[in-house]
Amino acid sequence: MERYLSAHQLDARQLHIPDNEKGAAATMTEIARREGYGLLVAGGRSQGRWKERIFGGVTEELLKTDLTWLMAN
Repeated sequence: MERYLSAHQLDARQLHIPDNEKGAAATMTEIARREGYGLLVAGGRSQGRWKERIFGGVTEELLKTDLTWLMAN
């Protein structure tokens, strides 16, 4: 996604967010708001579908936030 958006002259950045006590979704939301991001893209699977169904995933948590500029796949 980063390469695609960058190829279309958009300032796209990929960030690695280390684990912390807040959780990935809360940390991503905080960073996006602080940095003034216009779009947050989510949807990659790091655990596999069956683990996400049991434990949930970051995209699922992001969809529960009040973000209006989230693109989830």
